[in-house]
Amino acid sequence: MEKLVGLYTGTQQMLEEPAYFKLLQSELGLTHVIMGGEYLLSEATQAKNPMPPGQESTAPCRGGVTDTELRQALDAAHDMGLQVWFCTGGWHGGGRGCPELCMADMHHERMSEVPLMRYAIEQNSVALCPGNEPMSDWFRTVIAEVMATYPFEGVDLTHFRYTAPAFLHNLFGCGCPRCEALAQRQGYDFDRMRRSVLSFWDRLQNLDAKAIRDAGDRGIGLMDLSEWLGIDAGLSQWFEFRAGVINGHLRSFKEAAHASADRPIMFGSDTFPPTFARLVGHSYKASMSWADYTSPLLSHVGVFVLSTFATYADILCQWTDGLAEEDALRFVYRLFGYDHLDLPLRLEDIGIETPDFENNTKALYDIVELELHRARLYNTGEIPSYPVIKGATWSPDIVRRLIDAAEKMGHEGIIFQGTDSLVKW
Repeated sequence: MEKLVGLYTGTQQMLEEPAYFKLLQSELGLTHVIMGGEYLLSEATQAKNPMPPGQESTAPCRGGVTDTELRQALDAAHDMGLQVWFCTGGWHGGGRGCPELCMADMHHERMSEVPLMRYAIEQNSVALCPGNEPMSDWFRTVIAEVMATYPFEGVDLTHFRYTAPAFLHNLFGCGCPRCEALAQRQGYDFDRMRRSVLSFWDRLQNLDAKAIRDAGDRGIGLMDLSEWLGIDAGLSQWFEFRAGVINGHLRSFKEAAHASADRPIMFGSDTFPPTFARLVGHSYKASMSWADYTSPLLSHVGVFVLSTFATYADILCQWTDGLAEEDALRFVYRLFGYDHLDLPLRLEDIGIETPDFENNTKALYDIVELELHRARLYNTGEIPSYPVIKGATWSPDIVRRLIDAAEKMGHEGIIFQGTDSLVKW
């Protein structure tokens, strides 16, 4: 199998900087570009726009008013021998601007109404409700029409998930009437899941500082956590249901894309770092049955990883009398299997509120390498794995070491977000 080397880009860059892509072909072996851009939709598809009257222009995947630039960019890429994958966004984001479609918690309160948490960077990007079938039908129809109309070789969806797990309340949604009805149609006991979620939420807010210290010091395991915090069948089914909503829709999008294209295509979606994937509704195991590849999105260490650790530790300190930051952070690192890494034991030292904190993280390489290992483990090898790393701002040494590590682990390629660390342009 040919090694894939991909790059996220846009139509304008493709048209204005062709020499850049030729340089990447020479220097990095570039084979693919993942590209967004304006595309045209038929009147029949536009009529399916699920946004409320007056907000149609804010719909995800809404296309544009002209496709001239997209067609030219596709031709330019193909003339260079590059394959092009269509990229578009989904549920994540947009919830704040559309209360009717915003995710809700188990009390039917909108997620957009939750007070902002100090370190939850992505909380402003509240997700739209994934249980809204008109929205899912819109995504399905748009993706199918684009693949029938334009000569893309593949699809790489992005933001088709719940909000990042640093927004802790988001883990216990969506609990709106739509999702409740969907769960019941799928055979879940929603009332039981609701009781389990609310009970677990209550226990989190009433932990004992000494117990948290002991848990961090003595290395609790999964069974310990289950006994201590009461992770029952209802709570497990809740996270199973959430992931099923996302993966069920993604499967239907894949089927629609393949059915509409008159050629072989690759279909997939960037996937949250494996340690945290289930918390946003992603499942590497499930994707083995519907995706043509996995694309572990490891390029946002600050937002996806560090923000989660800082927010959870900060909340625990607020909820638990006498709990020190160091003990809270040790506990959180242990929960996620990060306690063997050299990570800060003070919230201030994580640096969430400081400029460039991700690039200044001492353990940056170790964090991404750990997720690379888990991404390789979670992908059984039935489909290829193309992890995404940040080639724009991470140091050249870190980027090159990660490329080497990914190859040694057996990942079948790499996708870059920017290349400034590797190629002078």
